[in-house]
Amino acid sequence: MTYSPLVAEMIAQVTQSAVYDYTADLSGERPAQVGGAPYTITTRHTGSGTPLNKATQYAYEHLEAWGLDPSYHYWTISWCGSNRNVIAELPGATMPDELVLITAHIDDMPSSGLAPGADDNASGTVGVLLAAEIMSQYQFERTVRFV
Repeated sequence: MTYSPLVAEMIAQVTQSAVYDYTADLSGERPAQVGGAPYTITTRHTGSGTPLNKATQYAYEHLEAWGLDPSYHYWTISWCGSNRNVIAELPGATMPDELVLITAHIDDMPSSGLAPGADDNASGTVGVLLAAEIMSQYQFERTVRFV
């Protein structure tokens, strides 16, 4: 492995305040701005309905603000119902058919009671959002897909 100034430049853009802000929004520590209005995300459980939809809308709106073209991918699983993922791509410059995936799951546990889920998995979602925010400023050989 060799040192990459480009990677160092991107890492230097990650701030403690950004990590805290996204985590606070997704874990219900404070109201998040969703659809132009404050909304406290008290759970992101797969079966929670509106709270999880607000969380995915939050991710969608941020991806869109960074110049990406997000979309929802709807899915159904027999044992847990239907829901949606948020997907955005940063097209590759020279090898656009080759994909690099940066992923996390936005839902949390348990299924009842307050479950802000900073560790399950707001922290992973924050990582994906920060990567998208920073990487959207650059161009890469391969397509980067944020899920």
